[in-house]
Amino acid sequence: RQPTHVCLCAPRCGSTSLAMSTVLSIYPPRKALYDWRCACGEFRCRFVGEPQLCTDCYCQSCVACATYCDRRGGSGNVGSDGQCIETAYFAWKQVYFSDPDASEKLEFMKVGDNGTNFRSCTTCCRTLFQTSGGIYFKFPGIQPVNRRFLRRADGTRYLPQRVFRVMAQHAAAPDLVPLPHSNYYPFPVILKLLAVIAFGSRRTPIGTNEKIIKIDDAMIHIVVPKTWHDVDRRDLDRRRDVSLN
Repeated sequence: RQPTHVCLCAPRCGSTSLAMSTVLSIYPPRKALYDWRCACGEFRCRFVGEPQLCTDCYCQSCVACATYCDRRGGSGNVGSDGQCIETAYFAWKQVYFSDPDASEKLEFMKVGDNGTNFRSCTTCCRTLFQTSGGIYFKFPGIQPVNRRFLRRADGTRYLPQRVFRVMAQHAAAPDLVPLPHSNYYPFPVILKLLAVIAFGSRRTPIGTNEKIIKIDDAMIHIVVPKTWHDVDRRDLDRRRDVSLN
């Protein structure tokens, strides 16, 4: 089932059994469990409950990082239309790491020497994990992740019912961004994120140290060049074909 893109003009691992029993002892069993796995399956993370919201982001920083990871590992990080990043937003209290060494299996990156939005990819296959974050992130208590590798409990890919297309004016080909979309983050998205911050728990994700959510400048090992202007229509068509196949 294809997701419904929201109209922005309207208001509106360790032991699996032990890990799962620990999650269920903390959270009511009625809540959905989601499993995030990188392309090779080495890095895993679990989320309890539905994502707070989902976006397809077209900004140059997101796409530059995903393209960089794809060229290093070929794990298919760029979105299905070839010029966006498919993101799911979770509150920190929904995040569970069963691997105590999870932070050691991630590399942290920024775009350009002056970049302040930090992201991460797996060291094993360069799958983009965090699509935003770090000590300068404007929405503490929230963890955006690459939605393309989010799986339901039965192993099927998570497909949201509603998706906001954002930052369309920063796309490689803005006129090709499907409608409806927004040039920035629309009011419904901002309102939802602020509500999660105000009423959600700011507790650190279970089973991990603070490195993963409090990325600072000293942890950055990858500086992704701003390659946005190097993308042309032929490259866009090629990325779209790869994502759809």
